[in-house]
Amino acid sequence: MPGSSFPPIVDFAFGEKPLGSTKMNVIHRALDALKTWTSAGDILYGHDADQLERIAKPASSGLFTMGNSGVPAWLLGAAGKVPRWNSSGVLAAYPWLSFDEHYDATGHTYSSASWRNMPNSDKTITVNATSTIIVLGAVINYGTGTYGQREMRVQIDGTDDAFISKEYYQISEILTTFVAGMKTGVPAGSKTIRLREYVNASSYTVRSNWYVVLIVPE
Repeated sequence: MPGSSFPPIVDFAFGEKPLGSTKMNVIHRALDALKTWTSAGDILYGHDADQLERIAKPASSGLFTMGNSGVPAWLLGAAGKVPRWNSSGVLAAYPWLSFDEHYDATGHTYSSASWRNMPNSDKTITVNATSTIIVLGAVINYGTGTYGQREMRVQIDGTDDAFISKEYYQISEILTTFVAGMKTGVPAGSKTIRLREYVNASSYTVRSNWYVVLIVPE
């Protein structure tokens, strides 16, 4: 049963010095009787109004936390990770600002005035907790027809970002089209990042596409 009642403590007379006296030994034994100490680093905390409880030290580095039940606990962490809280208390330790990346140089040509998923641009990432996802990248491409306009955007977990990169191009003109996107409130799980493309005249050829993904727990 958690908690141990305080044993009676020997009273000191006014002005009495306990150094070297048996009363210090009595106090020491009384504290030992509250809870068994198993190793250095154990901590006693108030379990009830008149009871103490022992909490063992963690095997690795950790953060001392307090949950809704009012009982302290160790949140084990690791390098590059941070604790997360919600209304129920501490959830766990998650990586802070994790990264991923994608690069493909397969190449393709496109000539349709409709949005489609850009070939060879998909990347599956793992989100550990509800996060904001930021994508920054570029597409190396050139016109293969007459003068025209191409458009590109980022899709994050099934949602097309509102930011669209638009460029007018000449035939055989090599350009770097920058792409960017962000989505908040992305839940935990496996998520797909991809690029989307559109051309309203003639055609163009993509030489390569690349982007980096930043995952920031909210």
